[in-house]
Amino acid sequence: MGQEISTTRFGKKDFDNFRDALEDETRALERLPPEALEGLTQLNIDPAERWEYLGIIETCPHIARIPGHPPAEHDIAVYHSIARVKIPDQVSFSFEDSHSDLVFHKAMEKFNFRDVEPGEILAECRENHDPKIVATREDGEDVTREYFQCRDNKLLIRKPVMLSMLTRDERVIRQDCLCYLMERLEH
Repeated sequence: MGQEISTTRFGKKDFDNFRDALEDETRALERLPPEALEGLTQLNIDPAERWEYLGIIETCPHIARIPGHPPAEHDIAVYHSIARVKIPDQVSFSFEDSHSDLVFHKAMEKFNFRDVEPGEILAECRENHDPKIVATREDGEDVTREYFQCRDNKLLIRKPVMLSMLTRDERVIRQDCLCYLMERLEH
């Protein structure tokens, strides 16, 4: 027999508390029922990944129905991360100031977790010869020119890719990165 799931342990109040706690991430884990954290610990889930799993847990009560068949193969896409995209400290960027080295479009987040085709414009750039961003693989290999180019003062995508974790938060961009590049794995 399969493991029985208790429907009384985590009630609506617990999920409401969790939803409220998401607004203040520093206290969110403390406000969850201890059983939820114990489950994550028993599953050896990396603390950095807890938010993703807890988001799934929070979503479950809102699922209308679970289909009685597996998804079609064409409905599933598996991606792998290939590079991290950073903006060097000496490069100025903004979402409005036309005097910056890079001016990203205000609606650039539309590319987040979407397949982006060659020729898509990510930003306006002051110089045509230098993309002003750096894309590196995990092993440190620079793949910037493989994925980006500046032409006609526009930062363009060179080949099909998915931009993930794309942010407009300038603090996050400086401390971490602009986004990650992902490619679809073929079946």
